[in-house]
Amino acid sequence: MKNTMKIGVMLVLVGVLLAGCSNVFHNGTEMTVTQVKVTGVPANPYTSTVKMVFSYDTGSGWIHDAANKAKFDSAMYQASRAADGILTYTFSPALVITTPTLKFLLIDTATGWGTFQLDKKHSGKQGGDATLDNNWSAGQKILGVVSGDDVTWSYE
Repeated sequence: MKNTMKIGVMLVLVGVLLAGCSNVFHNGTEMTVTQVKVTGVPANPYTSTVKMVFSYDTGSGWIHDAANKAKFDSAMYQASRAADGILTYTFSPALVITTPTLKFLLIDTATGWGTFQLDKKHSGKQGGDATLDNNWSAGQKILGVVSGDDVTWSYE
């Protein structure tokens, strides 16, 4: 009876562990992103007429690479600054990230990246790609906060 009980408990534990790593919340191989929002985006030079593209490293190239032109041109990856200084991308279906880190930047569709680029900075000084660790979970929202020339990125 004792051995049967031990085996039963072990089977339950193994089942819980396997379910925890293969369900919609965490499968250990991908993360999904449903939204990217940046607050405090200055009106100059980021007017509401400037379309910005969320470009990220897919693991086999960036959205702004020539091979991914269809994605770069897609409305799914584009947004403009709202009157309240917020730039929001909503992804439906969610972006699937399979790389260990999410490297990204926001650039304008006209590729005037010396002026219109949000990464670790917002002034076009090219502060470097924004990078977040992949936390391997579903439905992530990313928040960028502009303060001075710096942009701080985190999960919301």
